[in-house]
Amino acid sequence: MEANKHDAKLALSLGFQGNLRRDYKQYSLVKNGKAGTLGIPVIVCTLDDMIKDYGHDQLCEEICQHMTDEKLSMFGIHFNILNKETNIVDREIYVFSKLDGEFANSYEDFLKACSDSDLLKCGERRDGTYKDCKYAKFPLGNNSVSRKKWEVVFRAFFAQ
Repeated sequence: MEANKHDAKLALSLGFQGNLRRDYKQYSLVKNGKAGTLGIPVIVCTLDDMIKDYGHDQLCEEICQHMTDEKLSMFGIHFNILNKETNIVDREIYVFSKLDGEFANSYEDFLKACSDSDLLKCGERRDGTYKDCKYAKFPLGNNSVSRKKWEVVFRAFFAQ
């Protein structure tokens, strides 16, 4: 498995659900007195490759279905993409919200907290929509940021 740890083609072949089974965690959080759950897998292919392979609407629909099945308030992805030329793992974060409740509606403030983080060093934000949902992706300027380090940022935000 270690040899396949950053194999983007293998990750794509697993499908969305297969990637969730590969490395996924849920976090119970509270924002402004409202409880919510954030689900975050670590995925080793790019969002663009997932959209190209699965289709934008299909990927978003699978995220929505997963959020419903798992009763998630928000969904994120921590992308670890191996740059084969430099052998450095590039990192990106992605956040998806149905904007369907008070916790989920903290989406914009959460993205701002991520963007403002000195730890993450977020690059230019790329936004998208699907039906009544919104999502955003940031490249991370700090390549040492794991999901565990991102957790420090989102736990601090949701603790306020």
